[in-house]
Amino acid sequence: MHRINYGAVSNDDYIRYQEDGLGDPYDRIWKPDTQKPILTTSAAVGTNIPDHPPARVLQTAYENSDSFNISFNLLPEKYYHFTQYFSEISTNVTMDGQRVFNFQVYIGGSLFGSELLDIYKNTSNTHDNPLYTYSVYPMYVGSATVVSFVFMKQNGSKFGPLISGLELFQIFDNDMSLGTDDDEVATLKNITGFFPSLDIWTGDPCLPFAYNWLTCTHDTRPYISKIFMNNKGLSGNIPKSFNSLKAITQLSLAENKLNGSIPDLSSLIHLEILDLHNNSLTGPIPDFLGGLPALTTLNLDNNNFSGQIPRNLLDKIATSGLKLSLDGNAYLCNEVSNQEFCTTNSSSNKKVNLGLIVGVAVGCAVLSLMIILCAVFCYKKVKSGPHNDNATPQPYIAQSDGSVFPKKSLLGNTNQAQEFSFHDIKLMTDDFKNEIGKGGFGSVYFGRLKTGKNVAVKVLSRNSKQGENEFLNEVELLSRVHHKNLVSLVGYCVEGELVLVYEYMGNGSLFESLKTKSPNLRLWKDRLRIAVDAAEGLDYLHRGCDPSIIHRDVKSSNILLGEQFEGKISDFGISKSRQYDSSTMTGNSQLYTVVQGSFGYLDPVYAETNIATHSIDVYAFGVVLLELVSGKPPMLQAETEMGEFLHIVKWAKPHIERGNLLSLIDPDLSDDRNDSSIWKAVDIALMGLSYDRKKRPTMSEVKLELQSALSMELQRSLYDSTEQIRSFTQEINVDAR
Repeated sequence: MHRINYGAVSNDDYIRYQEDGLGDPYDRIWKPDTQKPILTTSAAVGTNIPDHPPARVLQTAYENSDSFNISFNLLPEKYYHFTQYFSEISTNVTMDGQRVFNFQVYIGGSLFGSELLDIYKNTSNTHDNPLYTYSVYPMYVGSATVVSFVFMKQNGSKFGPLISGLELFQIFDNDMSLGTDDDEVATLKNITGFFPSLDIWTGDPCLPFAYNWLTCTHDTRPYISKIFMNNKGLSGNIPKSFNSLKAITQLSLAENKLNGSIPDLSSLIHLEILDLHNNSLTGPIPDFLGGLPALTTLNLDNNNFSGQIPRNLLDKIATSGLKLSLDGNAYLCNEVSNQEFCTTNSSSNKKVNLGLIVGVAVGCAVLSLMIILCAVFCYKKVKSGPHNDNATPQPYIAQSDGSVFPKKSLLGNTNQAQEFSFHDIKLMTDDFKNEIGKGGFGSVYFGRLKTGKNVAVKVLSRNSKQGENEFLNEVELLSRVHHKNLVSLVGYCVEGELVLVYEYMGNGSLFESLKTKSPNLRLWKDRLRIAVDAAEGLDYLHRGCDPSIIHRDVKSSNILLGEQFEGKISDFGISKSRQYDSSTMTGNSQLYTVVQGSFGYLDPVYAETNIATHSIDVYAFGVVLLELVSGKPPMLQAETEMGEFLHIVKWAKPHIERGNLLSLIDPDLSDDRNDSSIWKAVDIALMGLSYDRKKRPTMSEVKLELQSALSMELQRSLYDSTEQIRSFTQEINVDAR
């Protein structure tokens, strides 16, 4: 809760690990207290006492000539523990009895304990050994929530009391003997017993620490809320016991060897995410999935499901925005939209059938895209006549069927993406009345569907050099990826213009919110939530898609914010798919590309080598994290005569190396924050920005670290004390002359 260094010379002087050995050996963070008068020394001091406080803490002290107290407001009905450190660093003290003071602890107005201290005497008449006191038994704070540490000069003492450091902790003991809910434990025991690879997991699944593949609620008797059994080598049928988990919101069994049908899970009324991709599941998709009230994401990619897609599941897509992903199921049919992908051929043949473009069978999606691009290029070439470098760029002219492309079905299978006519586009945008954004692709307009749903409508600029490539890429990618933290594609138009219709994100981009100092981003926990959202979206692209996807243009302006300021990744125009080895979480082949990206976010190794890996997204996301912490853009204009630009990483590193958090963080951030969680975000950002790609974390590791930081922040909001209250009583100095 509190770890304080008294006698600090600056409010920016946080103490952490240091290479010279003077900092904290465990990289704990000590908050500075600059209340004067202070004592300091550069002489070596001993630190070989329990908990090993930093030498720098013991080289400073707050000193008072008579008495002082330090008070904290704490949560009631809790247990606490404290440790205090004292170091006699004044050269004026040369003998026993010169600095003697009484140390007392009060809870409310009641005395908890007291001790008489003579630092010089208690440390064997030396200046280089510290003294410490601590609570032998837990300190219980009942209804009286103020705890005071009182230091009073003893009669006859020449010098008043001092203190070098203090640690105060809450003891979390919520009657753990109760354990996880009995039914939940029995259910999980049944599940782990079903899979031999999980039989090593025994004991309480939630307490004192949860298994590393699940999370639990914070109830007195916890329930299991999320299960992540991805890539655990599971085989056989899915156990019916999952249906007994009362509070589960996310169930992920992806990338295993599960077979058989999906069992009855209709009792999981809180289930939001069900991820079963990359297994060998068979049979029809069960009707009950469409009836799960909380379900928002259903990923069934790359299985062997057959038959019709249940009508109630399709209705749920239309009414509640369910994200459904069914790629790689060769035997499925969609009777409602008459999609022709009921077949007895293999999955690879299915892709051939779906890739028919201009009546020519092609072997893969990439080749089909090339044919489309060639068709567009040739068509425009014929329309524009002989080549003329000075000719004005020609607008798109519709084919006889009204389409820019030779066929209405842009890619053969666009999953849930709806094809709109240009008339539909004009109606939903009120004839392009409200432009809400503009980029290299073209203009973005506000629109509203007939259902009343708000959308963002992006229209390809006719002068865009890469627009067709990016348009095709974005439709293809967004039609097969579905995640709560990716902006979803509602539909597209190829009639006369190239148009993309997205879900509407009411609060614009993260970049704009930071630039305009949005009051909704004053709290660090809200910025951290956005970072977690974006990391989850990118992790899904890297690990949850097959083949995996490298975004290649991660930046704060491509992180859009919804009505509740939830973050979603957008703009997949230059994204690239690559083969992916889920066992090592790395690509199994290098992807050579033309370097593309945005200034300030571009991985320097990528720029030098043209080799794209998932790490280029991690690098760019590290820049975004520094933006969230500092509130500054990726390129800062230096205050010099030349006004040259400085990259945010070069600006931030000196502050980070000095442990100067206050100079690093956005001054608009509220003081209601846990600085440790900010440091955690900074640390993971620096790891991602490493020049050595091998030292960069995966996006999955970034996500977990940020989730941990957010947990620290939310825990502080729930359990931490309020700001420290300091009241020093200054008495008349009897020695004054």
